[in-house]
Amino acid sequence: MTTGRNATYISPASQNHLLDAISTVIRRHIAAEVGDATYFSIMADETTDFVCQEQLGVCLRYVRGHAVIERFLTFELAPDLTGRGLAT
Repeated sequence: MTTGRNATYISPASQNHLLDAISTVIRRHIAAEVGDATYFSIMADETTDFVCQEQLGVCLRYVRGHAVIERFLTFELAPDLTGRGLAT
């Protein structure tokens, strides 16, 4: 082992960097699949979380071969719940 004995990589910053890297790889994979898809659509729905903040869940749905695939992308804060606000 070439790292120090105290290098555990479990700090919040290290965990967030790792999660960001994993998220980037997964999103690139999904984007490549959607790029090859015959058809696709974007699904969005709002919900209120446990601290009463409105969030917008975003998913992609696409056809690949003979299969319909749905992939969750993200939750985003939705301060404006009008149609225009959600589209923005």
